[in-house]
Amino acid sequence: MRGIGSDNEAEGRASTRRCLAAGLLGLALAAGGLGAAVTAPPPLVLLRSAFPGEAIARLDSFGQVLATGDFNGDGFADLATAAPGEAVGGAPGVGGVHVAPGSATGLRPDLGTTLRLTWGGQPDPAANQLYGWALAAGDFNADGFADLAVGFGKNYPGKLWSGGVSVLNGSPTGLDPATTLDLASDIEGLLPAPAAYQQFGVALAAADLNGDGYADLAIGEPGLGSSTVGYGEGAVAVLYGSAMGLQTFFGTYLTTAALGGVPRLGDGFGASLTSGDFDGDGFADLVIGAPGKLVLGLEAAGQVQVVYGKHGTVYPFRTIAYTAQSRASLGGAQAYAFFGAGLAAGDLNGDGRDELIVGSPGRKVGLAAGAGAVNILPGTVNGLALTGSWYLHQDSNDVADLAESHDQFGSPLVACDLNGDHRDDLLVGVPGEGSYGAYHRFFGSATVLSLADDALAYQPGFRSVEARDLFAAALACADFDANGRPDLAVAAPDEVLNGLVGSGQVDVLYAPPEVTQLP
Repeated sequence: MRGIGSDNEAEGRASTRRCLAAGLLGLALAAGGLGAAVTAPPPLVLLRSAFPGEAIARLDSFGQVLATGDFNGDGFADLATAAPGEAVGGAPGVGGVHVAPGSATGLRPDLGTTLRLTWGGQPDPAANQLYGWALAAGDFNADGFADLAVGFGKNYPGKLWSGGVSVLNGSPTGLDPATTLDLASDIEGLLPAPAAYQQFGVALAAADLNGDGYADLAIGEPGLGSSTVGYGEGAVAVLYGSAMGLQTFFGTYLTTAALGGVPRLGDGFGASLTSGDFDGDGFADLVIGAPGKLVLGLEAAGQVQVVYGKHGTVYPFRTIAYTAQSRASLGGAQAYAFFGAGLAAGDLNGDGRDELIVGSPGRKVGLAAGAGAVNILPGTVNGLALTGSWYLHQDSNDVADLAESHDQFGSPLVACDLNGDHRDDLLVGVPGEGSYGAYHRFFGSATVLSLADDALAYQPGFRSVEARDLFAAALACADFDANGRPDLAVAAPDEVLNGLVGSGQVDVLYAPPEVTQLP
């Protein structure tokens, strides 16, 4: 068992001093830190108002969801930022997605575009549809341009938040609204007809699950079976890519029962999704979170289901479910831990197989309710293994800061190679930290993680903070300036701007082209 929590007060104080000194990841480098003769663009504070014709507004929630992809094929990663609370024409919560293209000087929101909800080719500015409540980028037609899937509430008469997904194709000029593919839950009869609170599209993941060279799209529907807001039994639809894009006439319908489990109202199967190649066979594997799952009589203890990719379709399934009870080193099942609410995958130890990172943002640590925790399952030639698994939280030895109530350590999660050592590094969001939010950065190592180099990055010293800014409620890594090092986008969707509550903003931190270690 590694990374087990500690009550050592001296270690806690030392970790706290280290986190206060760390500041925002990359600031020292942007100013020439480490004494390296390298430069990078200055940090960017990205606002809705930076986009042509746009202005900040109350309750936009700009930055609630982030996605990256090279939508115009120019070699620079672009950033899609969702603002699902945006009002349109006086109607609240219609939503919008703002796309800033990358360039040699970093992101260029002044050259960006704003995507608005359409249905059947026509604008659909109805209130409370929350366009952008999920995003996923992938090249579904393998034309060399990343495409973007956008989830939203999609309200039908008497059916609030049934859900829908818009898929826009990339092109030399970026995402093309004229190519929008509308997806509802009853795609060619694959899923049941739209009903209230199904939340179809509230979670999305794009990956090539069948190894044919086309990205496929997994669509979560965690409210299926519920008649009120909240989790139902849940389901996931998988649509396969092709030269013509996503195939709507053919797909795979995943449920707890289909995968050999026992469904229950409140499971929320499909509330979170990610993918990674855990056995190194070249096929992406799909991970489905059911954070509301009852485990050993404990409500919302949570579960994740791994479905391994293969030729053709993922059916018949090679699948296995995990909970925090699967092995003692995972910490044990706990009520309202929401194991699986946060998910990510990355090759942390550089062996060519991804690890699975699972967040339990509601987990109680010591006496701290909702402090949160993270589990890591290593990849092997046979897939994920429980041997060598990790259990990590803010009271673990060598982890900066201390576990406190409602920190929500463990969601979001992002893995990317920040220091160029060919191992992915782990970023863990702690959006409740200090009431305003923070994130941890852990370097990958031959033993999965190096905790001794942990740093906690937060807002103080960068700008003013307010309670419930939710800094680091969304994270994204990509090379926006194509210098060979991934840059970092950190969202604070509840940031107060000009007195406007919940406007939101995104901090973009650029990495220099040649570094041996990020602070």
